[in-house]
Amino acid sequence: MNTFYNYLKHSLLATGVVFSTLTTLAFQLTEKPYYEPLENFSYIRPQFVQRAINFETFPTELKISANKFTPSARSFVGIGLHLFDVDVSLNLPVSDIKDSRNLDLRGNIIARKWGITGIWQRYRDFNKVAQSEAVLKHSLVQAYYIFNHRQYSHRAVTNQNEQQTRSAGSPMLYTMITRFQLEDQTGVIKENSSDFGSFEGLELYEHWMFAAMPGYGYTYVKDSWVLNASLAYGVAHYWENYRVTGTLDRDINLHGIYQVGSYLGFDKSTYFAGIHMEYRRFRSGSEQLTNRLSYYSLRLGFGVRFLEKGFFRKSIPAIFSKKKA
Repeated sequence: MNTFYNYLKHSLLATGVVFSTLTTLAFQLTEKPYYEPLENFSYIRPQFVQRAINFETFPTELKISANKFTPSARSFVGIGLHLFDVDVSLNLPVSDIKDSRNLDLRGNIIARKWGITGIWQRYRDFNKVAQSEAVLKHSLVQAYYIFNHRQYSHRAVTNQNEQQTRSAGSPMLYTMITRFQLEDQTGVIKENSSDFGSFEGLELYEHWMFAAMPGYGYTYVKDSWVLNASLAYGVAHYWENYRVTGTLDRDINLHGIYQVGSYLGFDKSTYFAGIHMEYRRFRSGSEQLTNRLSYYSLRLGFGVRFLEKGFFRKSIPAIFSKKKA
């Protein structure tokens, strides 16, 4: 009898273990993935884009914004495409400024684990700056790495060639190199020049900057609604040049830097719509002079996805991979 009870007990225990294991495996197999790659879909996205950059310089002790250079905001209408596994964005300016005097270019490459963004801007027209011969140039290259790339899709909130289906977040690491230059032969300081001391005759301000910023991004998903927010903060190393009445001076400084990003959208398998925003702020300067530089970009778009067939199923990255092999 004891043998029977022991057999029954072990049989029930084994059955429980097997049932529990099978239940866990079944749950894992049926569990919804965190994001869908949408590998067999292309899309077309009409969009409105606005970008702006703002530079201000003021005496450090006075802490007042005495001189501000704000280029006329750049507005664009255009179209975004995802074809042959490549993302392309074409935009045309619609603002009434002299477009031939101003250029604003941007491009990015976004993979599953990492991304690279490039920006190049040149402005000669500014708001509320009379009789100015100033030329503002700004270039930036940023690279970042996504640590939790198995659950968090950065592509789902930037170029929408993936679809985040469950809420998830990830630590991120950003590195950035920028070059900024503001030059005016008639003088950069247009107002309250006597407050700037030895910088009263400033003709050129230029810096090279390298920064490293740890950050975090999180996407909240509710039904088909998607809300994303990201924040990064770090330290920037500046190599600065000042030219005052023909004399060039150099300086090296460390300052804090931060950037924020957000996305709010509605995403279905066949169409999507959303607003994407990003903002960066830099601070540089010395004990006598403080400079602030900010950049923002806003994009409003509505896209339609379509299933790839025939010729449209080709992949340009795959073609290059085969050639290398």
